[in-house]
Amino acid sequence: MALEKEIQQWEQMFAGFPYSVYIGDMDTRRIIVFPQQASTDNAVLGDKSDVTRLSFEQWYLAFSEEELGQLRKDIVCVVRREQHSALERVYRMSNDQGDWGYYHHCIKPYTGKTFGDIETDNCFIGVVREVSDAFKQGCQLRDSEERYRLLATNSKDLIWTTDIHFNLTYISPSVTEVTGLSFEDMLFTQKPAFFSSQTNQDIHEIFDIHFHLNHPLDSPVCPVKQFHVLERELLCADGQKIAVEMQLSVLYDDMGDIQGTLGVARNITERKVIEREQRLLSTAFESSGESIFITDDSGILIRANQEFYATTGYLPEEVMGRYCGFIWPQPQDKLLFLGVKNSISETNRWRGECEYANVKGELRPSLLSFSAARDENSDVTHYVGIFLDIADKKSDEEKIRRLAYFDALTGIPNRSLFNERLEKTIAQASRNNTSAAVLFLDLDRFKPINDSFGHAAGDQLLTSVASRLQGCIREEDTVARMGGDEFAIVLSSLPSVEEAEEIVIATANRIISSFVQPFLIEGREAFTSASLGVAVYPCDGASSDELLRNADMAMYSAKKLGKNNYQFYDQVLNAQAVERLFIENAMRKALVNDEFCMYFQPQYWLSNGVMSGVEALLRWHHPKFGTLSPAQFIELAEESDLIIPIGEWVFENVCSKIQEWRNDGVHLPRVAINVSAAQFKRRRFAEWAMAMIDKYQVPAGMLELEITETVLMEDIEHTIAVLNEFKTAGLRIAVDDFGTGYSSLSYLKKFPIDTLKIDRDFVKDIDNDEGGVELTHAVIAIAKSLGLGVIAEGVETREQLSYLGKHNCDEAQGHYLSPALSELDLLELVACEVAG
Repeated sequence: MALEKEIQQWEQMFAGFPYSVYIGDMDTRRIIVFPQQASTDNAVLGDKSDVTRLSFEQWYLAFSEEELGQLRKDIVCVVRREQHSALERVYRMSNDQGDWGYYHHCIKPYTGKTFGDIETDNCFIGVVREVSDAFKQGCQLRDSEERYRLLATNSKDLIWTTDIHFNLTYISPSVTEVTGLSFEDMLFTQKPAFFSSQTNQDIHEIFDIHFHLNHPLDSPVCPVKQFHVLERELLCADGQKIAVEMQLSVLYDDMGDIQGTLGVARNITERKVIEREQRLLSTAFESSGESIFITDDSGILIRANQEFYATTGYLPEEVMGRYCGFIWPQPQDKLLFLGVKNSISETNRWRGECEYANVKGELRPSLLSFSAARDENSDVTHYVGIFLDIADKKSDEEKIRRLAYFDALTGIPNRSLFNERLEKTIAQASRNNTSAAVLFLDLDRFKPINDSFGHAAGDQLLTSVASRLQGCIREEDTVARMGGDEFAIVLSSLPSVEEAEEIVIATANRIISSFVQPFLIEGREAFTSASLGVAVYPCDGASSDELLRNADMAMYSAKKLGKNNYQFYDQVLNAQAVERLFIENAMRKALVNDEFCMYFQPQYWLSNGVMSGVEALLRWHHPKFGTLSPAQFIELAEESDLIIPIGEWVFENVCSKIQEWRNDGVHLPRVAINVSAAQFKRRRFAEWAMAMIDKYQVPAGMLELEITETVLMEDIEHTIAVLNEFKTAGLRIAVDDFGTGYSSLSYLKKFPIDTLKIDRDFVKDIDNDEGGVELTHAVIAIAKSLGLGVIAEGVETREQLSYLGKHNCDEAQGHYLSPALSELDLLELVACEVAG
């Protein structure tokens, strides 16, 4: 009864108290709970109207299992007085209805009077209040703050805050990572060192204008704008500048007052690069000189550039949304797009020539290319077409073709076209077992007429001669100007050798007779005649070179016999064969006796006069005949099997010399080596040459191989393969004596060559022959049109050099600039140039 009375006294004392109270004894492990009196909520730890007496085990049932360990530790801590002040903690507990919530406990040692069986030595008292809503809100707020902290910490964006005076209060780690600036230094100075003074001023003005930050008393609490975006540059510690897009806003406290500013900057360097590339591509698209159009995957036009409209004459509204095939009229479009589709499926591109129709319906030639844009699944999404009107280009190509194949003065075929037609004639005669003939003609007394009447009169005479010669031949025959006052005629489709002689004699007589009448030159009569040499296929030669050579030999025989006549080639003209056999035997001994040596002729840039390289030239020191130039023996060497060992000796000797020079500190820009046809055609020639280059450690870029047009054209596939091997290794390729052979422009573009060499005969004629001028100009024009360098050889006069320089010839060599030099003289010249 005494205990009940004491409990009632405690109940009266706690009457109206809004919280539950409990008193516990560690010794008896019992606890008395006084329920909450001022709340209608369900009580915790028992009925709200009754005082509850519980064991610790019963009391513990109200707590969640994860809380019990902490609760026990807290009670022990309180009872042992380890906690000087009351211990406060929130525990998760259940009420009488089993609903879980969060409750704040304030526990401290109990030091009051003893009642019932409760002792005071190891007792504690606790006050409990429910804080579920507040606790949850606090947890949510804490979680939210943690999320924002993690976002700011881990964000790649640069984040900072300032107070209202623009002093830094926070910097995200990304600021220091990106800029390299010190975190501590910036927080110490409280100034954003990653902005220039101008950017800082701009930011202050933005906050003033858009957020009224500098006039808070005169402005509403709500900002004028929620945020403001601008683009500026960040300054890094290493001086680098980074383009960023900044979003600026104002921070407010709980009362709605301005607390400071927030800045978020995003690195837009990559975006700027993309935008710049897009602008560049758009500019290239619109300003391209080629017509560009884009279609969808079904060929419907969706975009075109200005050049497209300028070229076709259409307006955008006339073509957009139409199938692009209307530009290429039927039936061409069906075949065209079938080929395009097949090519794109295999290589993703197509290129070719075709005709397009402009808005007027006119058909014009064009160079067209298609490519496909594909998605991540490799499915075609768009087609890109590019075409170029090449009507003018075709016209220019025809002009170039005429320059390349027709004599600029007379308008008749030149040497190149003549050689092509002669080759075809020989091939046809070989197939059909028929005959053909070559007539080589040289004017008599041309030089006196040219000197007396002048160069213009000489050109007029040559033009008149060409006209008369054309009147003396059949339609299927060809007359060509070979250079200077030399002409050649090929008579094709002759039935047999016997009948060929009759036709040749009749033609030769007509030519001789045509010169009987005087030529009217600038109102005055001029008389000249012609000497002709004849070679008949196949008895006088089986190749074009052989026929031309023998016809030329016969022509000189006609000159010796008094001119104004014609002579057939015969065996008498081979009397020189004995001498040639002697020379051939002597050459064989020369290789063994080391009678060959190398001379070097310097080559110079015409733009500045600086030496651009040298050409290696072979000399033969014969014990009886003295020093012989290649002109005196190389042709014979080419006709025999000696050209290959001689050519290999030259190649290896030059490589050896280069190694010696480099070891002595002498570095020439370039050394050109002539390669004969026999050498070039020899199996594994490129492999052998590269072995020599490696053996002597010669930089491949120092070597230039000179090959003739004849070599180029003899076996196209083989030539391209060998040249590609050399080009891949780094060697340069020059075409020697260009214009004297019979290369085709269409093939010339396929060869990986670097330079064309103007034949010395063309250069020689610059001084006294308009034809030489035209030929030289034609070669330069061809080289430039193909993107090749051009060098003139055989420059002997100041006038020749001046003409070449004025007409965009790149380099020159010749006796006027420097004769061929011995090795010692060359090294002395190089030393002088280096010293100069």
